Amino acid sequence: MPTSPAPRSVKKVALSPTKGSGLGDSSSPGSPSRFSKKKLQSSQIDQQLLALEHDDGNRHSKNLTLCLNEYAKKIEDLQEKNRRLEEELAFDDHVARDDPFFNEQTAEKLSNLYLQGNNFMIRLELERKEVARLNALIQSQETTLAHQKMKLYELAALDHNHAIMLGRVRKMEHDIDRRLVKMNEKLNRNRQLREVIDAHRAERARMDDSFTKISTETLSKRHKVARVNEEVEKLRQEIEAVEQEIEDVRQEEEEWEMKCDRRAAVLLQELKEIALHQKDAEGLVDEDKYKFLGENDIMKTVSEAKESEIQSRAKRSKWKSGQAKVTTDVMLTKYQENRTYIEKIHEVSGIKTVSEMIDVFNNQYPSQLICPEHFDRIQHVNQLAEEIENHRLVSTKLREEIGRLKQRKDSADFQRMNRIEGLRSKIQHTNEQEKIKENANREMHTFLEALKPAVLLFHSRIGCSDVHTDDMKQVLSDIEEQIVTVLQAYHAKVEAIRKEEALNQPIATASLSSQAPPAKRKASVVGGARTRRSTLLPAAADANKSPSAKTINAMLAKQQPYRYTGLRPPHLSVEELRKKDNVEEEYPLTYHELKVKVWHGDASQ
Repeated sequence: MPTSPAPRSVKKVALSPTKGSGLGDSSSPGSPSRFSKKKLQSSQIDQQLLALEHDDGNRHSKNLTLCLNEYAKKIEDLQEKNRRLEEELAFDDHVARDDPFFNEQTAEKLSNLYLQGNNFMIRLELERKEVARLNALIQSQETTLAHQKMKLYELAALDHNHAIMLGRVRKMEHDIDRRLVKMNEKLNRNRQLREVIDAHRAERARMDDSFTKISTETLSKRHKVARVNEEVEKLRQEIEAVEQEIEDVRQEEEEWEMKCDRRAAVLLQELKEIALHQKDAEGLVDEDKYKFLGENDIMKTVSEAKESEIQSRAKRSKWKSGQAKVTTDVMLTKYQENRTYIEKIHEVSGIKTVSEMIDVFNNQYPSQLICPEHFDRIQHVNQLAEEIENHRLVSTKLREEIGRLKQRKDSADFQRMNRIEGLRSKIQHTNEQEKIKENANREMHTFLEALKPAVLLFHSRIGCSDVHTDDMKQVLSDIEEQIVTVLQAYHAKVEAIRKEEALNQPIATASLSSQAPPAKRKASVVGGARTRRSTLLPAAADANKSPSAKTINAMLAKQQPYRYTGLRPPHLSVEELRKKDNVEEEYPLTYHELKVKVWHGDASQ
């Protein structure tokens, strides 16, 4: 029957591994041999604890009986000494009454005896106080023993309930530890993801800022290009209108040329008729007045106008050069035909120069009707040629402006291409970093795969069951449970050894004090009582401390309250975690707020 709270604390601590093993069995339901083995082990530990509790109670009762017997012997010795002293005093009184000569010696003896009696009375008073204290202690121990006997069945039920509660607490501790590990892993993962998301958000905001700037620049440039295109379109329309006017003038010129050709043909026919009917050719013209056929100013002016028009057309556009060449060839053929006709006229009529032909023509037709109109037409043709040249200059300037606009557009396209290349290089760098992270993750997986056989070997070497499904979490939990069980059993053995040494120490001191001389023994009674009181109180305090409390204090002293390294304690309670799991994660800034913040930062800079 337990007489102190120490054995029950030992029993509580020793029963905790069994409940921990029950938790391990709950984690691996497919191992009945392991469950039976652990159950047998727990029953053996219970038997050992009951035996230790019984031995501890017997030892305590024996020590108490020995101490009481020792004090009873001391009291009997003192009573015997008092009885002898009373007999001696009675004898001395009788001798003093019968023999007065003995009074001096008896007086000295009496003084010595009174001194010794005073000393003995002081010691007796001290011993009485000590006996009263011991009686009170015995009564308190007896009352405690009676209460313990009365509450034996209640204590057994409480021990059983306490063992059940220890099992539940141990299971909850394991669940809490696992959930703390998972929660810390999730917190670390969430922290990393938040950092990555923040980096992506900042990068996205910067990219949006640059894209917005580029889009605004491109939009403004598009507006400029649209305006320039509109101006170019207007200029093209004007050029087309001018070309249409030129084409109309050319058609009109062709019509006039056709009319001139018809008129020339009529004139030639008339000249032929005149030449056929003329008899006196020498009286009509002066031969020295005209030298050769090409001295005609009208024909020269017309040919120069036509040549300038043809040259302007050739310079204006390359695709019209062929048409101009064909027109020139036609004009030359017509000119050659006219020359041949005129030469034939010369041969027939004897007229050798154009002046003679003009004089003949003027004689037949009055000059005031033909020459002004003809020269007006030639001047009109020259004006049209000048206008064509002016339009050609305007079109050249427009082409140069269009070239400059194209050059600006090409430079804008080149800058845009450079920006796109920069963005592509950034994307390529991001892809390379992602590949590097994937390679690191792959290397970590290979390292874990290489470490897995060693972990499984350690799992089998420390005495865990070999029944597992290659689940590393289950294997690590089994290793952890086995290590915790071994450490708790070791702590329980160490505590039992310490308690046995603490209980054997008072017996050894009592035996040494019994072997010492009586004077030293009497002088050391009070000091021994004090030392016993001082040793009993720390022993009780140490008995109240369980190995689990010691391990917790050791972990707290190391500033690591968890058995897993590198983890921080949770900053939220279980209820807050449940609420947080049911609520979506809220970020401090939305995407638009972050974008506006970045833009304001750029504007402030």
